[in-house]
Amino acid sequence: MLYEAGAKEAAEKINKQGGEAAGVFLDAGQADSIQAAVDSAIEQYGTLRYLLIIWV
Repeated sequence: MLYEAGAKEAAEKINKQGGEAAGVFLDAGQADSIQAAVDSAIEQYGTLRYLLIIWV
């Protein structure tokens, strides 16, 4: 969860410039965590075009 705040900050900047983004935390090693993030994106936006996972 260390990078969740940075992801949300980046999404906020994108949204302020007219884009659409959401910064969320997921555990890339847990299938249910990935599925929850994908489900959330589809629920919020209706579709999912890109999923960017930054592994640190």
